[in-house]
Amino acid sequence: MEWLQDAERRTGTELHAWLEAKRGGWSHLVACKQRTDVFSAIQEAATFARRHNARPILHIEAHGNEDGLEGPNIDGELEFITWDEITPYLRELNFSTNCNLILVCAACKGIASMLSASSGDRIPCLAVIGPDSNVNPTPLLNAMKELYRAWMNGLLDLDAPSREMAPASLEIESMALLSYESFMEYVIRATRPGPRAETAEKLAKVLERMGKPYDQSLSQVNGQISLLPRRMQRAWQRLFMMDLDSENRERFGFDVKAAIWKILRFRQLA
Repeated sequence: MEWLQDAERRTGTELHAWLEAKRGGWSHLVACKQRTDVFSAIQEAATFARRHNARPILHIEAHGNEDGLEGPNIDGELEFITWDEITPYLRELNFSTNCNLILVCAACKGIASMLSASSGDRIPCLAVIGPDSNVNPTPLLNAMKELYRAWMNGLLDLDAPSREMAPASLEIESMALLSYESFMEYVIRATRPGPRAETAEKLAKVLERMGKPYDQSLSQVNGQISLLPRRMQRAWQRLFMMDLDSENRERFGFDVKAAIWKILRFRQLA
C-alpha cells in the first residue's frame, strides 16, 4: 500500500515491480489517494484473508512519525492518520489472519511500541518491521528487497522475530515480547507501596488499558485484587487469540497468573 504524493511514488512502485518479477502474484499494490483509501485497503485485505484463509503481509509506504502517518488528500494537500485511528483496522486484519499479520512500515521507526500500547483486547499484528533510523529512499528500497528476498527463501522465522534477524537499517519488533513487557510493567508500577484502595484502582486501570471491563467498586478491595491474576490471564489469551485457535496457545502461551501472583505476594497484596 502506497500513500504518497504522485511526485514521490517510487520506492513502493519499484518494490512491487521487483516482487512481481521474482514471484508473480505475490504482491498487490494499492495507491491511496486519501486517508479513507488507507482504511479501505486494509479492510479489503481483511476480507481477502477471511475468504482465502490467507496470511498477507501489509506493507505501507508513507510519511510518518511517532504520532501516525501522513499522505495526500484528493486535493493534493496533506492529511494525517494517527496510530489510534489506524489500529482498529489493523486489528481487524490481524483477526482475519488468526494473529499472523506482519506489518512492514517504511514510514518511521518505533511504531511497534505505539501499537503495543494501544487499547483493545486483540493485538493489532504479530510483528512490525521498519527502519531503525531515518533512512534515504534508495537504501531503504535495497533493505526491503533484502528483507523480501530472505522471506521468499524461507530464511526468516517471523513467528518469533528478533532485532537480529532484520536486514541492515531495519528492525523487527515482536508484539508478543512488547506486550509481555507492558503487562509486567503495568502491574509492577500499579503495585508499588501505597494505600490498598489506591493500588486496587491502579490495577483496575491496567485491565481497562487492555480493553477488559473491570469492577469499579472498591468496596471489596481484597476480592478485586485476588481476581486480577485470572482476569489478566484471560486478557492475555484474548489478546493473542488463543480462544480462536489452539495453535496460538503453543505460540503465545504464558502463565500470566503465576507471574502476577508472585508480584502480588512480593508486594504483600495476596
